[in-house]
Amino acid sequence: MINLRPDIAAAAIQKFLADAERSNHRYRSWNHCYLAFRNARKQKSDGKEIDKDLLSLHLSCYLSSWGMFRNSFLLDRDYRTHLGIVDILLDDEDIDLLCNFPRYQDDEALNAETLQNYWNMIKTIREEFVEVYDVTAITETLVSKILLGTCGCIPAYDRFYKSGVGKFGGTQYLGLNSYSEIVRYYWSNQDEICSHLVGASLVNQEDHSTPYPSMKLMDMCFWQIGNSIEFYNKNRGVSSIFSKLSEENKYAVLHSLLESPVD
Repeated sequence: MINLRPDIAAAAIQKFLADAERSNHRYRSWNHCYLAFRNARKQKSDGKEIDKDLLSLHLSCYLSSWGMFRNSFLLDRDYRTHLGIVDILLDDEDIDLLCNFPRYQDDEALNAETLQNYWNMIKTIREEFVEVYDVTAITETLVSKILLGTCGCIPAYDRFYKSGVGKFGGTQYLGLNSYSEIVRYYWSNQDEICSHLVGASLVNQEDHSTPYPSMKLMDMCFWQIGNSIEFYNKNRGVSSIFSKLSEENKYAVLHSLLESPVD
């Protein structure tokens, strides 16, 4: 169970957004990719032609900005290797459901059976990605980065996100437990988190009519916390020093780190 204080969650989101405000920052690659796929789904529903080659290029640039070419089969492929993934993201009916779940607090939507159903959709899509890429497996980081960047339906399970969520009681590996925990954490704390974000711009910098999805906010939050904790540990020369702090001191350290100027 994730036990992060809502005020610290809000501070982490604000820190991330402050960095992302910088023109041409790599964080904005998510914004461009997400909007491209969001607009393409709308064009498809309106019966308009879609430039899948451009969507593939957007996806490739986003994945590159977020380090997904390191030690990956993607390093040896051009951007058009994602064309089959684009087809899945536009044609699979489960994608539309994932893009819209959950949009608001709904106890019925957050019950175990519903979360299991949505997790099964993610598992099936991951299997489809493996087949399209023609590889034996793809990492949890890659599949979650793709779904975050194109649908905003799940955080990206990279090193910093997993470190951040793990430090506050969350499951660190992609699965039903971690998916259920992060969805429930957000909707159980949404009102309090947002009360600390009054005045913050929670809309896409490239299109102010598009709010950030809830799981993108959670990705910002725990990625920033994991990044800040690593910075703290490195500065003190001990990789696990943060974990040895008392709960009170952990929050004090995080508050200080998240209030620091833009990196």
